[in-house]
Amino acid sequence: MPDTSTESAFARTLAHHSEEVTSPDGRINATVQAGLIKGLSFASGTYTQYTEPELQAQLVQLARLAWVSRERARQAGLRAANGESHEARPRVPVSSAERKLREERDAAQVSVSSANLTITIVGGTRWVVKIKPGTIRKLKEEEFLRELAMLVKRAMGSWRSTMSRLRDKSFGPSEILRDLGRSRTTS
Repeated sequence: MPDTSTESAFARTLAHHSEEVTSPDGRINATVQAGLIKGLSFASGTYTQYTEPELQAQLVQLARLAWVSRERARQAGLRAANGESHEARPRVPVSSAERKLREERDAAQVSVSSANLTITIVGGTRWVVKIKPGTIRKLKEEEFLRELAMLVKRAMGSWRSTMSRLRDKSFGPSEILRDLGRSRTTS
C-alpha cells in the first residue's frame, strides 16, 4: 500500500500555494494557484496598446515567472512530503534513468494552437508564444484572455502528459499505478 501521508502533504502544500506574477512591463497579471496558471488579466486599457510582437514578449516573460512560481510550490510540496523544513539544494540525478529522463525532458517539446495563438513549451522552461497578426484589433480583451487561458491550460496539460510518459518510459509506472493494477487483478 502506498504511503498516502506524503502524497497528502504534497497535495496540501500545492493546494495552498497562491502567488501573483506580473509581466516585466507591469501591465499583465496572472495568479498561480495549486500549480496552475489562473486569473490572467491586463491593467485597465492596456491590451490594445500592445503590438502582437510586444505582447508575445511580455507573455513569454510572464510564463517564465509563472513557471518559477509553480516550481517553487512543487519544491515546497516535495519538502513537506519528505519532512524537510529547509530549502533543499537542486537534486543531482544519480542513476542513468534519472539522467536520461532529464535529457529527454530538456529536449521535449509540446505545441498547442488555436485560431489566433500558438504556445510552444520546450524543455519545460522555454515558452514561445505566437500571436497571429491582427489578433489584437480583431479580438476584444475578454475574448483574447479566454482564448489564451484555454490554450495555457491545454499546453500545461500536454506538458504534464509528456512528462508522465517520459517518467513511465524511464522508471515504469508509479507505485500508485502498480498498486492499482495489482488490486484490480486480485479483485
